[in-house]
Amino acid sequence: MILYDFLKQLDERSLPNKNIIKDFIPTPKNISSREIFISFYRSSFDVPLVIEPVLHHYTSQEYASNLLTSLTHKGFIHSEEYYIFHAQNRRSDKQHVALWFSQNAKSKDMIKGFYHACAIRYLLKGHDFFGSDKDYEDFILNIIKSSHEWVEDSFEDFLKVLIKKNWEIEHTFLTDKNNRRLSVEK
Repeated sequence: MILYDFLKQLDERSLPNKNIIKDFIPTPKNISSREIFISFYRSSFDVPLVIEPVLHHYTSQEYASNLLTSLTHKGFIHSEEYYIFHAQNRRSDKQHVALWFSQNAKSKDMIKGFYHACAIRYLLKGHDFFGSDKDYEDFILNIIKSSHEWVEDSFEDFLKVLIKKNWEIEHTFLTDKNNRRLSVEK
């Protein structure tokens, strides 16, 4: 919810200026007064995020190109300790983003991967892609590239604001231990 509120500040097809981050990050105390643990959580994002799903679900021919793009960090400015995969099921017109972490990922890498995945989910809002496979790949690569550039420009400021507002960033609980961490040989 914090990231979505921050991301929606500007035009729906661009990412916000990093200088407004501090205005949209509440303290843990502000959040805890609004949290409800008994009801079902509904994400603010239209595009679902699956964290560290079983990899074999994405090894079919339908996803082969996207999986290769993800595992080679194609579209990234440089390699990261996380992998992001966009899955568009053309039969059902549903999409989601999958996020995996490398075996070397630290808490900061996990927060960065989640931050990047949220930026991608935001940019995918309202897009149901019905073009050629090549056009689709170019479209997704453009979103990956532009969102990674934005993450590189804004993430350290985002992290500083989290620390300043007393968020715990050394211990993340996005995954179930290290059971599905990836090791990709290059």
